[in-house]
Amino acid sequence: MMRHRASKFVAGGLLSLGLILGLTGTAFAYAPVTTLSNPPTCVVGDCSITVNGVGFLPGETVDLSYADPISLGTTVANAQGNFAQPVTFPASIPAGTVITITGTGVTSGRVATSTVTVVGAAAPVQATTAALAFTGADLSFLIATASIAIAVGGILVLSSRRKVRTNK
Repeated sequence: MMRHRASKFVAGGLLSLGLILGLTGTAFAYAPVTTLSNPPTCVVGDCSITVNGVGFLPGETVDLSYADPISLGTTVANAQGNFAQPVTFPASIPAGTVITITGTGVTSGRVATSTVTVVGAAAPVQATTAALAFTGADLSFLIATASIAIAVGGILVLSSRRKVRTNK
């Protein structure tokens, strides 16, 4: 009788563990990808663009700079860790110059870079398409573990029922 109770307890525990692991996949954290994006070009003499940042800490101050250590100012990330900050480069930057913009999170230390090319007045300004952010976690290990735990729990429940019937 004691073995019967113990096997039911183990089987129920494994079944519960499998269900918990299977249902709480979103509890695992992942590191966000920190990125900057902006238009790929700006016109010489009027090089004003909006720099967009993603993946910083919510409410974090982000230092923006180029040609380290020339500051473009600071901005504060919103509740999702994103920002959109207009910046203007000096008119003295000649056409053909590629400017590397750096965003550094003051609290997290996260760093992201992007580039913009200064072009002559005749060049059209076009927007870039940023890569999609990684917004999930790899759950394959979690799903496999939960499936195994559920299967083992089911086998233990069935085997404990068989033993009880054969002992009577």
